[in-house]
Amino acid sequence: MLDIIRRHPFGFFLAVLMHVGIVALMIFGVDWINPPQAEKPTGQIVQARLIDTKQLLKEKQDRIKAQETKKAEVERKKQLKIKQQQAQKRKLE
Repeated sequence: MLDIIRRHPFGFFLAVLMHVGIVALMIFGVDWINPPQAEKPTGQIVQARLIDTKQLLKEKQDRIKAQETKKAEVERKKQLKIKQQQAQKRKLE
């Protein structure tokens, strides 16, 4: 084998260089075909916030009370209108 290396030193050098290059590529894992690309986020970005459940329940109860108050006010106005109409009928009689 040493005789072959002495007769063809350039060929031996190229073979060693090629093997070192292949081992280096295997160690460092260079990917020439598909270089890594930065991934872009898909979908919508969610804007989240922390909600206190006690405050949420209080707001819901406040809305219910406001609706009840509004309904009571409407009912009171209806009753007042009916009383006014009855009073006008009495005056006309």
